Amino acid sequence: MSPIIQICRKPTLVLMLATVIVGTGAESRTDGKRDQLIHPGVVRCIQSVAGPTASDRRVVIPGKQAGELSLGDPETRVFELFPKSAIGRGSVTTFPGTEYIIGLLSDARRPGFLRVFVKDGKVVEIEASGSAFHTVEGIASKSSPEDVRLHYEGMKSYLYLGGTSEALNSGPLVIWTDKKDGIAFSFALPQRGSKKLVVSTIIVFMPDSVVWEEDTIVSDARSWRELAPYSLGSTSGDQHAVFTVGVLSALFR
Repeated sequence: MSPIIQICRKPTLVLMLATVIVGTGAESRTDGKRDQLIHPGVVRCIQSVAGPTASDRRVVIPGKQAGELSLGDPETRVFELFPKSAIGRGSVTTFPGTEYIIGLLSDARRPGFLRVFVKDGKVVEIEASGSAFHTVEGIASKSSPEDVRLHYEGMKSYLYLGGTSEALNSGPLVIWTDKKDGIAFSFALPQRGSKKLVVSTIIVFMPDSVVWEEDTIVSDARSWRELAPYSLGSTSGDQHAVFTVGVLSALFR
């Protein structure tokens, strides 16, 4: 786990750090600019504990929150945060609850969306997309796999076997997940013709629980193949598996 994440998970420590920073004036310089010696992740951590503001309202914290919506929030919280016009029902038919898809298109410069999974009246999983949603280390949509690996240890890798689609820009879907801490990253091609997978979405979920994606549980052997840790399924064998399973699924529908 990233040292920044470890700090961020201890609110008392974060508030103590904030007191020291403010007390020493470490955040400011004589020219009025922010001191670059402070890790930006620490600053965002302090902001997330103090409460969301206009600048940090889309921070993603493992096993805890995506923006202003937190795991464990009541279903009604979804409707308090977002206008009804932005909320639609999802299509995950096998999920034992309700899925909402929230379009965040009002921010023309950095649009995005949230997929919210609600079970027994509580939010249990949130999937965030768009450059505005970011982890405390600054990882967001289109970040590199190397950035994720640098900050998150012990992740497992899974390749989706349901074939490719326009939504995936005709490429594979790979998910890295940390079940213990409650975070996952999906990887896809940023556009058709691209050769390198990048972060597509960030998923937070209740620690030690399952992750829902593509109408199934990630790790279900019927739909997902476990790869070597931090693999992106770029070998010819994996690509062949995607093609073969996709064709067979189409034949037997």
